[in-house]
Amino acid sequence: MSRLLRHRGPDDEGVVLIDPASGSARPLGGADTPRDVYASGLRYAPGHPSPGIDGGAFRVGLAHRRLSIIDLSPAGHQPMCDRDGRCWIVYNGEVYDFIELRATLDTLGEPMVSASDTEVILAAWRRWGPACLSRMNGMFAFALWDARERVLFCARDRLGVKPFYYQWDGRTFAFASEPKALVLTQPHRILPRAEAIRDLVALDWV
Repeated sequence: MSRLLRHRGPDDEGVVLIDPASGSARPLGGADTPRDVYASGLRYAPGHPSPGIDGGAFRVGLAHRRLSIIDLSPAGHQPMCDRDGRCWIVYNGEVYDFIELRATLDTLGEPMVSASDTEVILAAWRRWGPACLSRMNGMFAFALWDARERVLFCARDRLGVKPFYYQWDGRTFAFASEPKALVLTQPHRILPRAEAIRDLVALDWV
């Protein structure tokens, strides 16, 4: 799926595989992962290139293609986790008030190692849970795995500026920034919804 979206983020590439039962997480790199990310020693950075991905016992996987805008350093690599590895996030967009949020969270005892708004979302989730969305102004879409709560929380901005497409077949949940990545998961079972076609034709909107 990640390879199909390379054009959305050519600056970096990352994957994390997570086992909800044990809480273990395995960050992986790819062909577009910069060398300085491997050498960074960050908790969420892969240690070395991964020639292939073997899911094994891992039940949750997050992948990201990065277009570097805020915090161009390796510290902005994604998927990103918080300081103790409880939460992992993949995120696209920009939180306009992240500097103010960062200052508030710092006074509340939520230290951060990067200058990115991605880490601010992680800290905001730790502090406020789903209510963090009411404090965020911007255009964004993200998926956040919380190992303690064993929940995958997905959200996007109020106007839907940043895309978030998803597919659920009763057993597997998949999401992406573009629908073509989802077709790869189950190419013979994804069909258009009649009501979506109706809305597109009648309203030029889905």
